[in-house]
Amino acid sequence: MADKRIFVIDDEIETRNNLVHALSKFGFSCTAYDSGIVAIQELLESSQKGIGYHCFIIDPFLPDVDGWNLGKLFQKKYPDVPILFIPKFKNICLLKSPSYKATTGCMEKPLDFDLVARTLLEWNLQETTIKKTEHATTSDTDFISYVLIQISAPEQSKEIYEELSSIENIVSCEAVRGDLQIVLLIKTATKEKMKESLEKIEALQGIHIVSVLPVEKLSFGLALESFLQEYQQMLQEEEKQKETNKSYLLLDIEPALAKNIYVTLFFTDRVISCDCLNKGEKLIVKIYKSDTAKKDKILEKLKQMEGVLRLRQENIIELRSAQ
Repeated sequence: MADKRIFVIDDEIETRNNLVHALSKFGFSCTAYDSGIVAIQELLESSQKGIGYHCFIIDPFLPDVDGWNLGKLFQKKYPDVPILFIPKFKNICLLKSPSYKATTGCMEKPLDFDLVARTLLEWNLQETTIKKTEHATTSDTDFISYVLIQISAPEQSKEIYEELSSIENIVSCEAVRGDLQIVLLIKTATKEKMKESLEKIEALQGIHIVSVLPVEKLSFGLALESFLQEYQQMLQEEEKQKETNKSYLLLDIEPALAKNIYVTLFFTDRVISCDCLNKGEKLIVKIYKSDTAKKDKILEKLKQMEGVLRLRQENIIELRSAQ
């Protein structure tokens, strides 16, 4: 059998070592990582060097990124490369497997390592992660800002909301509970257009602009930026718009850790968007909430995350419910 390369992501050192040892007896060559973020970076660097992998083995419950979501992106980006998920919880495979392709497997821990090897042999691995790279296009000319607004005339809130929504270049206009009341997202092609939009907002009666927060692009390199864009597009294609229970999280963070925090949040389940502000000192994150226990997972993760200094949550509401 020709040497087949397996890409393993699992934070449990014993599982990683046992996989590498067991699979090597069957002629497989394994590269293993304990971090999803590091694994993504190494995978992209390997591709640039012409090194491809024939199969992914992923623990979906990684400490830094959501392994299920990462697997979905690998499946979209490398549709002919199989994935084997190895979760640590009972019965989770029955719940998750139907949402993936037939070339995807799922085995719950503790693993039968010989069975893992035989499964890979049965898959007859041929294709690899090496393919013609087409980076997602980015626009360096886009100017994006969040505008945080208080309504000083609450009796006119619906009219104000409608006027704000109608202003050119407003991507989103959302009402929130709490002190801010309105969060705007503006996107323009030039600084002049951004200035014009802000002037139109300032001219409205009954509002007070709390702050204007330009979005700043973190530099990851073209390959990783393309990878992040593909993931964002995948989330948009999943059409979760039916979930209306959302909120904004405003984070004060350590600038030196901004990239790690950003990427971790980017691959966290139920995170819709994540933008960097104020030279890496702040992040604004939009999430899906839930009435179940899920609603606390992102908040608890952030409270324990290194580099997160302060956290503020603003729940998005239908404006008419605030009347």
